[in-house]
Amino acid sequence: MVPIVDISTPSRFSIEEKFSYASAEPNPKEVASKLQGYFTQILLERRQPSLGGSLGFENSNDLLEYSYNTSTFCNFDTKKASHGKITLEYHSFQQWKGQNSFSAITLTDVAPFGSVDKVQVLVDKDVKVPFYANYAPGKKVQKFYGSLLRGLEHELEQYAQRHSTFNDFDFADKVIHYKSREITREHEKLLISLLRQEPLPGKDIQLYNACDKP
Repeated sequence: MVPIVDISTPSRFSIEEKFSYASAEPNPKEVASKLQGYFTQILLERRQPSLGGSLGFENSNDLLEYSYNTSTFCNFDTKKASHGKITLEYHSFQQWKGQNSFSAITLTDVAPFGSVDKVQVLVDKDVKVPFYANYAPGKKVQKFYGSLLRGLEHELEQYAQRHSTFNDFDFADKVIHYKSREITREHEKLLISLLRQEPLPGKDIQLYNACDKP
């Protein structure tokens, strides 16, 4: 219920009151948990260890590719094992001054899910050599990741409300309707912000590969 505020007199809010007026968007960890639940249901129904698909956006050529893998992944440096990995790869196709360009932001989230562990950016233009770099997963990255998670979770939730199983769910040629325009705009700002930052040096890049079998 939306609170009623008397605008005839000045009012000052406590920290708790200000927090209640903050965005009602759910916590990314909560969304990731729900999303993992849908993914687990799909894998059980289809008897497969991993899944992947793609989603488009309304009035845009942008594309989101997603994958979920239940294998155990290890951090190359710490040797710490994580049971599962979510990868979101956002593709953008643009034309500027007669030049075609393509960019991809890849976000890797190893369990426990809900925050980005690795950010990779690829920019490819006509004639020029492609640019590829890794960046630190800062606040803007985490916010964008949360938006993508909510968009994907919303589509699966809508499907689940209309169907009893995911047996006939098509992982391709679907469109994100949930805040589609906001997500594409958020991506544009994030890409510019990342390209203005210093890439991570090689020694700081996290590698998450399938763990070696004992």
